[in-house]
Amino acid sequence: MNRWRTFLKLRKQNDGVKVLLIFGAIGIISLVRFFCGAFNLYRNIHQPEEYVLTAGGLRPLDGYADELRKMDAIECVCLQKEATVTLNINNRELSFNCLILSSEYMEKVYAVDEKSQMPLFYMNASAVELMKNDGQLSEKDIEAIDGWRVDYVLTSDGLSEESTAKLAFLESRVAEENPLIYCSEAEGDLPEGTDSLRVCLSKGNLDGTRVNQFTRMGLDVVNKEEIQIKSANRDRQFLQIKYDGLIGALCILFTICLIKYGKDPVLKN
Repeated sequence: MNRWRTFLKLRKQNDGVKVLLIFGAIGIISLVRFFCGAFNLYRNIHQPEEYVLTAGGLRPLDGYADELRKMDAIECVCLQKEATVTLNINNRELSFNCLILSSEYMEKVYAVDEKSQMPLFYMNASAVELMKNDGQLSEKDIEAIDGWRVDYVLTSDGLSEESTAKLAFLESRVAEENPLIYCSEAEGDLPEGTDSLRVCLSKGNLDGTRVNQFTRMGLDVVNKEEIQIKSANRDRQFLQIKYDGLIGALCILFTICLIKYGKDPVLKN
């Protein structure tokens, strides 16, 4: 007890105690950052990752889809069709780009329950923000957006479909700055002229080789820049973890050596 009292009393007067406290604090902080960073990186790597692929018309997309499903770490693959949907909300019309995915993909990747008899439209964050800024939605409306019923017109390849749908919110794993609405169809009922493929990997690709693999197959990665940014961020995160671990270990080792072998009697007694 007397040792700790002496130590605390001299922490502002004795240079040896000051050095001990500084390196001990740096070591502890660095090791905490090391373990937190390692946990976050592990969680980031093991989150599903989505790719949007096109083939440039060289081969039917169905053939690529079958080939992709045989690859390891592929959680789900589906054809993706772009369309336009116009919603009638509070007697005002608002148009969005719409992505039509397979119901199987929506269920496996986004855990969406597709048992409703009424069509379901899933809005991304940008679509909700647009409606909010346009005066269509208040903060209270946004909290209760799930289950909203709206009239719509869906246009694809010059063909239009009019009906009533329910609205819901969906957070995509593909970074999409533009407002989008998702809807689903059975794989065989997707409109002809499907534009692209959507692929979900069960976990992130740490070394970035997946993009090269798709390229060798003759596929173009639409969200390639986004994937590369994610990969670069993981590399920086890994480097930061390595430096935090090294600095923490050295500081703790130096602190132990200072206590054990230091010449200052305050540290030894």
